[in-house]
Amino acid sequence: MKWEPQRFDDEPNTPPKPKAPHGPSLPFFPPPKTDYLAIIARVLNIIVNILIIIFILMLMSGIQVFEQSLEKKEVNEISWAADKQFKVDPNKNPKKLKDFLGYQDIKNELQKYVEAVNPNNPINPNLPRGILLHGPPGTGKTHLAKCLAGSVYQHAPFFITTGSDFVEKYVGVGASRVRSLFNTAKITAQNKGQKYFFIFIDEIDAVGQKRLNDENKNQEQTNTLTALLAEIDGFVSSDQTPQAILIAATNRMDMLDNALVREGRLGNHILLDLPDLESTKKLLQETIVVPQGNTLDFDTIAKVIHGVHFSPAKIMALANETKEVAKKNNTQNITAEYIYEAMERVLMGQEKTSNRNEEEIKRVAIHELGHAILAKTLGFDVHRVTTKARGKAGGYTIFFPHTDTKLPIKIDLIKQIIIALGGRAAEEIFYNKDDISLGCGNDLEKADNIATQMVVNYGMSLKDDMKGLSPLKNTIDDEAKNKINDIITESYKIAKKILEKYKNNEDSKSKWQELQNTLTDLSKGTLNQNNFENIPAEQIKIENNNITVN
Repeated sequence: MKWEPQRFDDEPNTPPKPKAPHGPSLPFFPPPKTDYLAIIARVLNIIVNILIIIFILMLMSGIQVFEQSLEKKEVNEISWAADKQFKVDPNKNPKKLKDFLGYQDIKNELQKYVEAVNPNNPINPNLPRGILLHGPPGTGKTHLAKCLAGSVYQHAPFFITTGSDFVEKYVGVGASRVRSLFNTAKITAQNKGQKYFFIFIDEIDAVGQKRLNDENKNQEQTNTLTALLAEIDGFVSSDQTPQAILIAATNRMDMLDNALVREGRLGNHILLDLPDLESTKKLLQETIVVPQGNTLDFDTIAKVIHGVHFSPAKIMALANETKEVAKKNNTQNITAEYIYEAMERVLMGQEKTSNRNEEEIKRVAIHELGHAILAKTLGFDVHRVTTKARGKAGGYTIFFPHTDTKLPIKIDLIKQIIIALGGRAAEEIFYNKDDISLGCGNDLEKADNIATQMVVNYGMSLKDDMKGLSPLKNTIDDEAKNKINDIITESYKIAKKILEKYKNNEDSKSKWQELQNTLTDLSKGTLNQNNFENIPAEQIKIENNNITVN
């Protein structure tokens, strides 16, 4: 075997073995850096384009939904207005104007609207198209409107709503409903070929209040009122167009905007005040069901009920309470005493049965006799005096002027103040100045209110001048305060003087004790007008800035 020497590439001084070529030689470039900002920009651009497409699609869909909601809202408003039309139960006869008790002059005023809707009569161009029924609560304004509706509904559509129906939290709803109501009523009349349509808005003060200088505080109410005024002004006098007659009712005419109650709008103002004596009698006769053979002196009862200023609503409550009193006594007969007990329930509330000590009852008896004796001596009719507790009162006295008058004079108001202070005066006489009860608080408040009204609103005082008069500002300056204090102080002196005279007289002293014993007797505890006969009258007058009594 032939031996050959071995070579190693890493031996020193040995040249490297040439490598075989692999192709042409190229210049070297480093790898490019990643541009993250550009990537982000491209992604954002894609996202933005997608959002734009989505927005366009949603906008197109939203327009369709909005249009549908507008159509639905319009349908709902028309449906709402249609539901307000006066409808008659086919099984019942509707109440008509002739069924509204009392207030004959007002019924005569509204009768011309009943005649106007008669298809045989031409349109009356002078017929007032706006009526405002106003007056204290419970006088039957809403009931009167419904009686009018029952009288005209066969010849003219009658729509009934309330001011609160136009007050919503959503902007524009009130104004929209006003327009919808008038338009629906007009179309209803047109379809039936009728000349008039009626719209009655009860409690219109909810939407017709006086507008503020800063209208932004209640912009929605302002917009609704503006829409209502526009519809009223839109009444067109034409034989082809049904004529709108707007009737509104409110307890607070002073709160209404002047633009609403002026002539040409709600310019025909009809006051429903508390019923007069004759209307009170008719209401009592119609509402209190008296069994056959049971007779009542409604003339006397009406005088009492009228004297305590009962509204028709209270008379209705009185009739219901009278039934309850008769039922409690296990009888169907109705007596005057039952009616008077029911009257006290309506006025004062249910009788309290809680036990009271004899000293408290005696104090109440003295207090109430102070009111009653003064009322009788000054010419008032004393109807009821009792120590029975009702409501917040431990006892009470019911009295009223012998002659009903709408225009009391200064001496009449002075008499009311003297009577109001009679309870406190009696307690001071029979006890002492430092032993007067808290039961005098309401009496003092009443006396102060009357005296304040005299001085501030009517310019009446014990002096001949009218200093302190401020009916518009309704403020009380020092001059007025002094005059008010003089009236109350002088009235209190007269109250004490009359009661002390009555107490110290031998004949009247025994009469007082007799009345007091009756009031403190728990089995009785009540006096009526018969107990106050033969009590001498006293005459008072104003002389030299003082009140005197003969």
